[in-house]
Amino acid sequence: MREDALKRHIEKIGRDYNTILNSKSFQYYLEKRKTYLKTFCSANEKDRIIVDLASGTGNYSGSLVNYKYLVNIDLSFNALKANTVLGEKNSRVNANALKIPLKNNSVDLMLLIGLLHHIPSYLEQSFQEVLRVLKSGGTIFIDEPNGYNPIWSIYMKLCEIDRIGAKPIFPHVLKKLAKRYHLSMEKNWYWGFVPPWVEIKFMIDFFNKIGTFIEKSFLSFLCTRYLLILKK
Repeated sequence: MREDALKRHIEKIGRDYNTILNSKSFQYYLEKRKTYLKTFCSANEKDRIIVDLASGTGNYSGSLVNYKYLVNIDLSFNALKANTVLGEKNSRVNANALKIPLKNNSVDLMLLIGLLHHIPSYLEQSFQEVLRVLKSGGTIFIDEPNGYNPIWSIYMKLCEIDRIGAKPIFPHVLKKLAKRYHLSMEKNWYWGFVPPWVEIKFMIDFFNKIGTFIEKSFLSFLCTRYLLILKK
């Protein structure tokens, strides 16, 4: 997909991003991700510079702790306007994830949450740009729809956010890229089992209970999300 066409699409949905994410299934994933992020940040060193690449409206930024400065970067100006994370330690930048407007070796932690499946044809370029701005010893936190789960191939054709140009990313593709760029793997985990269209609470609770078991079993690759933490 052409970059200009993707920008038009992202800008269009940016106005309604929070409304789209207000579904019960999306909120289930947002709340779980907030917990994972807070635990991850709390366990790591303080005073880091964090970049949230494709931050959207910053729904989980409040879970980021122990940082010196947080930069929210998104292609959608409308989404950034709806981002309420403000203060002396925060900034919002309207920019392309493939052309990050930051200096080389200037960032301690890069968050790539729900970005890569929007740019499946630009994974190599994306990794190169992320590694350009990441310090030696810096960390990349990736959270993506799991390409091994067949739900996403169908859902992305229907979802307003994903239906233009998006494709689920297979974890082995990301691992291959990590190996090519000599990145060490800190964590490799499949999580979540709630279908993204489920809106009834007792059904979400039901799938969550099943998912809790699956995450710890050999069937974990069937989970709906994939989390990968890499170190440069």
